[in-house]
Amino acid sequence: MKRYALSLFFIGGSLVSGFAQTYNEWVEQSFKALADKDTVKAEMCLKSALRKEPANPQNSLILSNLGTVQRMMGHRLDALASYSDGLLFAPNSVAIYMNRAALFLEMDSLQSALNDYSLAIELDNKEVDALQMRGKIYMEKADTVSAKKDFARILEIDPNNREGKKGIALICKLQGNFQEAEKLYNSLVKGNIKDPELYLNRAELYYFTKKYDKALSDITKSIDQDNNNPAAYFLRGKINWGLYDRIDARKDLLKAKQLGYDAKQVDNWLHKIK
Repeated sequence: MKRYALSLFFIGGSLVSGFAQTYNEWVEQSFKALADKDTVKAEMCLKSALRKEPANPQNSLILSNLGTVQRMMGHRLDALASYSDGLLFAPNSVAIYMNRAALFLEMDSLQSALNDYSLAIELDNKEVDALQMRGKIYMEKADTVSAKKDFARILEIDPNNREGKKGIALICKLQGNFQEAEKLYNSLVKGNIKDPELYLNRAELYYFTKKYDKALSDITKSIDQDNNNPAAYFLRGKINWGLYDRIDARKDLLKAKQLGYDAKQVDNWLHKIK
């Protein structure tokens, strides 16, 4: 789910009626438009506020909100320009760096997103969301050393943080530290039985350690909660193969392929089943 961060503010003073809208009135109308889900009008109001007082120091917030509205509209390049302009007004704004980083992720610009999350962390080394997202990007880039540092930092700030624990558990699993990974996943599942990602990851751990019955139980729970994840069907296909159930293994692998899983990997496994 995408997250959009909007900043609400008004400068002191009463609102006046009339044809000539004030800066504050344009801001107020932008929020009313958003409440009505009218992003076109919201964008117009925010741009009008900027034209009304182009040197207003609060324009960093206006530009941040404008960028977010443009993201909602799917106008990513406009949003990028708005966030970047906002940083000209407020070069130390953690919120705008976070917003722009999220936009870069939507644009599949991992390195640019990583750079912005890093800048946010430099400004606030307790910004857990930035650490979490940077850790995930490091994982995408196969830099588990840097990712582990970010997830460990999260746990220093908040020892009970679920995302930090999930990150460390995933790295332990990838590094073959299965005992520690299982311990962490067991703790996480106890706290949240409605997380398909957790069940999928623990199922993969059980698969690696040849605990196929436990793996099948977990992956089935994951699919019950999210039946459109191709990776889950691919894993269940491999688990069923481990349990010598070729019929169900083939069904799951074909389902994974249908949902978009890498066809070459699926075909390699289907070839084993023949």
